[in-house]
Amino acid sequence: LMGLSALYNFDNLTEPFNVEVMMRVKQSSADLDEVIRDMTAILQVQIGNNASFVSLHVNETLTTILHQMRQPITDAQVEIKNELARDLIIEGTLPYLQSVFYNVISNSIKYCKGSESPQIRISASRTGQEIIITISDNGVGFDVEGNRDKLFRPFTRFSTAIDGKGLGLYLIKIQMESMRGRVDIKSKLNAGTSVVLTFPIPQTIAKREIKHVE
Repeated sequence: LMGLSALYNFDNLTEPFNVEVMMRVKQSSADLDEVIRDMTAILQVQIGNNASFVSLHVNETLTTILHQMRQPITDAQVEIKNELARDLIIEGTLPYLQSVFYNVISNSIKYCKGSESPQIRISASRTGQEIIITISDNGVGFDVEGNRDKLFRPFTRFSTAIDGKGLGLYLIKIQMESMRGRVDIKSKLNAGTSVVLTFPIPQTIAKREIKHVE
């Protein structure tokens, strides 16, 4: 911003180049605001807000996020396949789950292929004492194994062709961990990406199953 302000011609306010300078200032300000908001969210998770876990209706939460993102989804002509059961429940913090869904789907939209019909599929399964939610797309993908060591490192980006600050995956990781869950990424270049969100089954369900066995 300081560098851009130095380019502004204050002596001749009608200078045509000033318009371009101001457009770049506006974009830089928006980028800085995004970074500050992400960093604030990260600090809130790291410090801890003492929010107690509640039962969350996953399908309802996802539907809310998809509604909020309807414009970018429409603009990118993305087909959404929501295969989550209506009664799927996890225990966690609502703002964190909303943020996780928003960031994962936002990334899928950004990296969707223009050469084929972009699609995002959300499904769920259960393995033992865990609920697994998978969000898959048919976008450009990336070499996840070659980047495994820096996958969730802050300010790390895997493509310079798409705008981004490199904080989304890190934020997803710490929000998932704060809900006693974990996240994994499966992807190959030109073969799409799957984000795997794993949650422990709710205590109410676990206790009910134990009681049933007894």
